[in-house]
Amino acid sequence: MKHPVGSYKDFKNYIWQSYSPMKSELMSEAHGFREGVHWAMRHTPRFFHTLKTLEKYCPNPKKIVDIGAFPGSFSRICQHYYGSDVAVSACGFPNDGDFPEQLAEKNIEFKNCNIDPDIISQTEIKPGLPYEDASVDLLLGLEVVEHLYSVKTFFEECARILKPGGSLLITTDNIKSRTGLLRLVKDNSTNLDAVLSETSIWSSSEDQWRGHVRFFAANQLVEVGQLVGFEHVDSSAFEHFDDPETYAIRDNSPLAPIRSLLRGNGSRPPIRIRETLNAVRYLGLRSLGSDYGNRIQVLLRKP
Repeated sequence: MKHPVGSYKDFKNYIWQSYSPMKSELMSEAHGFREGVHWAMRHTPRFFHTLKTLEKYCPNPKKIVDIGAFPGSFSRICQHYYGSDVAVSACGFPNDGDFPEQLAEKNIEFKNCNIDPDIISQTEIKPGLPYEDASVDLLLGLEVVEHLYSVKTFFEECARILKPGGSLLITTDNIKSRTGLLRLVKDNSTNLDAVLSETSIWSSSEDQWRGHVRFFAANQLVEVGQLVGFEHVDSSAFEHFDDPETYAIRDNSPLAPIRSLLRGNGSRPPIRIRETLNAVRYLGLRSLGSDYGNRIQVLLRKP
């Protein structure tokens, strides 16, 4: 990378002090965020984790494609850390607003694509990824596969457009997250999502937003990748959480300092005492291990 990522503090200083958000990235104060908070600030912990993985395994790509890139934050972060001599392209469903134009102003190309052709789309787009065979060095599928019915299409297209030696990084929800397993075991619920409107159960065919279809274990994604010829490089679970300092928290109780300490500043996951105790009670001590984080990442490479 042209610009080393450095520490979490360094990365957070860049996102919070130097990064200029696009309109598509701004968060709503109506949902409890502080004034001026944007998507990259909210997801600083996850983006830092992903960027450190790329720094370790994919330091020198020439062309990067970010699949399902809206609202554009990580495409822009890659552009900054890899430098202007690396071509960054974004693709996804057609956007109703001026998102493509916003990205173009940042010198990032956006292309319409449909990587889930089993679902009827209002817009007729040729299925697949709109790039030439063996033309891309690094593919990012961050928080994408959980929304897809046709995961096979996604992997086949990624294998097609990657150059030999190119890499595919996937992050997605972990099917064995301790939070989901607790809902399953303790509450006789589902470990997919607590809110049905966030799943495919309540997705509208007239809306570009698609809810979560299913979650995966890391070994399942590795196996699917191997079916289309990928080699497994690395996989692990980690904890995804919003940076707590993005929320307008009004806590004037005597316990406010303790709650603030438990939430932290984004450099580590919040300490959730009740969930931790319930995890030990219902799932055993093993559930406290890192394998039960709420996200997984899988890095695959094309031979």
